[in-house]
This record gives sequence, C-alpha cells and structure tokens, in this order.
Amino acid sequence: MAQQFYDQQRPELSEFRQACLDNDIDKMNRIAAQNHHWYEDENPKNLPLAELAHVYQAQWYAQIENLGALTQVVKSHLWAVNQPWTAQCWLSVIGYPVDQGAGLSLLVGAPDDRASIAEIAR
Repeated sequence: MAQQFYDQQRPELSEFRQACLDNDIDKMNRIAAQNHHWYEDENPKNLPLAELAHVYQAQWYAQIENLGALTQVVKSHLWAVNQPWTAQCWLSVIGYPVDQGAGLSLLVGAPDDRASIAEIAR
C-alpha cells in the first residue's frame, strides 16, 4: 500500500528506489542531484550511492521476505546489517540481520520514532 502511494505521489522517489534495486548508480546520481525534499530521509547518513543501493536492496528483500535475495546482498555486503533501516522492513526477518552480526543496540525506524533492534524484537 505504501509503495502505491509513493508511485502516485512521488514518482521520482519510486524511480530512485528502483535504481537502487537495479544498481543503476548513474540514475541514482541524476535523481539525487535534483535535491528532492525526500532525499535526506532516504540517505540520512549521506552514504555513497553505491552503498545506499545495497542498503535499500537489503531493506526491500527483507520487506518482501525474500530471504534468498537478502542473503545474497548480505553475503556480499555484510556491513549492510548495521545500517539504519526502517523498522517495518525488518520485522518479519529480524533474526537474520542479528545472526549476521547486526548490533542489538542499532537504532532503526523513522528519525522521530527510533527503537533498538532488541526493543523491536520484543
């Protein structure tokens, strides 16, 4: 449902997220250079776009519960399990990032509503 909202209300955000999934760094750069108001929320730690793509891929695969694809991303980019994700993306597979070394004190969720992985798991 939320994805449909973004597709209708913020097509450039949907394009950016699809570029992340496709590892299309050039397209990510073009969209990010437009300084959309949502960009800061998408990249709060100002990660290089190549890294941000992997973080978003991990979020997406967790959200759709595609553990196979998630495993492939994490195998190649283990550091991704310790990036600030939105909590809703990880609830169904929360044990996986923890098993891969995500810190239990890692804060996830929207900037105004953060909680640690341990708090979310409870």
